[in-house]
Amino acid sequence: MKFFAGKPAVCTIVSLMASLVLTPCGRAQTATTGTLSGIVHDSGGGVVRGVSVTAINESTGERRLETTSPDGTYRLTLLSLGSYQVEAAKAGFKAAIHRGVRVTVTETQILDIRLEIGDVHKSIEVTIHGRSGA
Repeated sequence: MKFFAGKPAVCTIVSLMASLVLTPCGRAQTATTGTLSGIVHDSGGGVVRGVSVTAINESTGERRLETTSPDGTYRLTLLSLGSYQVEAAKAGFKAAIHRGVRVTVTETQILDIRLEIGDVHKSIEVTIHGRSGA
C-alpha cells in the first residue's frame, strides 16, 4: 500500500469499504425452516432404495417429495415449520403414513420408516404425538 503511504484518512476509508463489501449480508436473517430425514427399512430390517417419501404440510398442503438413496436414506431440507403427514410408498410394499410429524426451526427431525411387504393398496398409518427429533 505504498500508494496510500502518509494518507491515513484514505487508508481508513479503503479499509472500511473493503470490510463492508466482504461482510456477509445474511446476519440479520432468521431461520424459518427445518429438515426431515431418516432411513426406510423393510419388515426384515433391510434398507429399501427407491421409496417415494412425501412430506405434506398439514396446515398449508405444501408437498415435498424425495426418493430414498441406495442406502435407504432420505432427506427433505428447507421445510416450512409445522406439522407434516409423511407418506412412504413403493411397489410391492404397503404404504406407510405418519401424521403429526413436527418440523421445527433449524432442527433435523428423524423419522425412520418401516415398510411391510404386501398389497400396494393397503397402508399402515401412525400418528405421532409429542415426539421431537435431534
